[in-house]
Amino acid sequence: AAVLGLHDGWKTMLTTVPPLPGRAETLVTVSAATWLASYATAETVLRTRKVAVSLIPALALLGLALALDAGAPGSNLLIAIAFTIVCGFTIALRGGLKLRAVAASGVAAAITALAALATPHLPQIADAQPFSLRSKVTPPPPRLQKAISPLDEIPAWLQNPDTELFTVRSAQSQNWRLAVFDTFDGITWTSSDRYVPTGGRVPADPLTESATSVRRSQQVTIAALTGPWLPAADRPTAVAGTSALVDPTSGELLNIDPLHNGLSYSVDSATPQPAAAQLRSASAASDAEATTALALPTTDATGQELDAYDDLKQLAQQATAGAVSPFQQAAMLEQYLQKNESVDITAIPGHTYRSLQFFLDTTHRGTSEQFATAFAVMARTLALPTRVVVGFKPGTDQDGVWHVHAGDVLAWPEVRFDKIGWVPFYPTPDQQSASQTTNKPPAGGSDDRKNLDQQTADQASQPAPADAPAPAAISPKPATASGTSALLPLTAVAAAALLLAYLALVLTAPVLRRSRRRNHPDPTKRVLAAWHQAITYIRPLAPPQPAFASLTAPEIAALAATELGTETAPDLANLARIVDHARFAGQGTHPETAAEAWRLCHTLQRTTAQAVPLWRRSLRRLHPRMVWRT
Repeated sequence: AAVLGLHDGWKTMLTTVPPLPGRAETLVTVSAATWLASYATAETVLRTRKVAVSLIPALALLGLALALDAGAPGSNLLIAIAFTIVCGFTIALRGGLKLRAVAASGVAAAITALAALATPHLPQIADAQPFSLRSKVTPPPPRLQKAISPLDEIPAWLQNPDTELFTVRSAQSQNWRLAVFDTFDGITWTSSDRYVPTGGRVPADPLTESATSVRRSQQVTIAALTGPWLPAADRPTAVAGTSALVDPTSGELLNIDPLHNGLSYSVDSATPQPAAAQLRSASAASDAEATTALALPTTDATGQELDAYDDLKQLAQQATAGAVSPFQQAAMLEQYLQKNESVDITAIPGHTYRSLQFFLDTTHRGTSEQFATAFAVMARTLALPTRVVVGFKPGTDQDGVWHVHAGDVLAWPEVRFDKIGWVPFYPTPDQQSASQTTNKPPAGGSDDRKNLDQQTADQASQPAPADAPAPAAISPKPATASGTSALLPLTAVAAAALLLAYLALVLTAPVLRRSRRRNHPDPTKRVLAAWHQAITYIRPLAPPQPAFASLTAPEIAALAATELGTETAPDLANLARIVDHARFAGQGTHPETAAEAWRLCHTLQRTTAQAVPLWRRSLRRLHPRMVWRT
């Protein structure tokens, strides 16, 4: 089991929606990686004097964790900052609190903070998604029992309307979504979903993460419902009580084991609630989901053009004539189907091109299967990304428990709008009355949506008010290079921040270093520190050879006097004499002697400043070695 966990654990992590369940294969991977990093750290601490080397295993472990954790909820910012601070203090403590260690820690913390502030904006500015290893790993196909597509099962459910399929304990009335279909080949609606295991979380739709949503909780108990699909309110955010698979794209839930009578599980959902004004001005989405939900076959297997496609496209254009926005197109198409077609549970089933053409041109009678699929195909011919959802109406309320029967089955289309997500439409009229005369909302819909869709559709023949916001154009605008141009200001800000951080560091490091040397508690070390500081002033004047390391203090003083002039020779000679006495006399150093050494050092600083051109002093002051030179 341990070997299999080491071999497959990382794949399980990358193909499971985080947070991960505490299964053996994932625990083995985490334990093994942590142990190896700890062992490597202990060995490097004992076998090398390089402090930073001992931190590499921990850095590698953190990098592995972040790579495997990509896509999980929450932020790793605090972890990264804490890791940087701990590394900085480790280097500083093991290095004897040297100034270079402290300065390096400050630079690392500044870079981390800058990266943390800039990184969240880069994906949006560059119009790209952050890299994730999950996109590079293909999950194994789930082992599911064979089941009839819910779209094909609608006629059978309608013929046995009194069969109780499941119950839902919920405080709100809601349609219960079962399955989602976004791929149509002219004959059958299927799903392009990629199901992965989940530890209980369902990822949010990227388009609706910032939208206003209503939080809802449900407790579902299965009765006679079969198949792998788990009913839930859209859109699920978490599921508990059963081993579920989830499609991160659609949020669709599947049970690993066959459903059985008495199976109970809980679901939390966040249903988007866009405002009416936002819907009216919304444009059609153009992301990957929308692209999938636009595909339609236009030719048959022999390459011949499909007459049914052309007929459905022409009918859709007639039904939405006068529409000036994508939402108005969808609302007019919904109203057209409600007013011109009728519900008949005994209608011939089917949703192929020919079946839809027969429904719209000949019989004008069908179930929600034909209404939903006809809407979806016609909407796609209008460049509206649309999918088909099969689910159930709320059912019958009994003391807070909704009893859902087979007769409550309903299919409805959903259109994807930019910055909103999937918005449901209900083209199926109320079953119990004629669509032309009923005042009831359509099947699955609400009074509010009925009024909004009706008003939006009616506005197609009316002039817009002068102060009304301009609706979104039906045809999407071509992509521009705005992402690249927007990246330039951020790059300039980041470069300016790094430059300022460097200037602050390179200018303050020598000052702090000189202050530390001058205030050392040991007078002898203060004298040696003064000489060390004097060397930094003399070095730019000295020729490359001989090397300072091979010269005595008097020799260095004589070399500097040659470059500075004879008037500086007495001060240099006195400073060299004090240094030699502090080094070799072995009698200690008087504090006044240390003060005299620093006075001579300051005199030397003023003299060298006059002897070295300003531009050369400036370049030297800004050189990176001024940060770490001791």
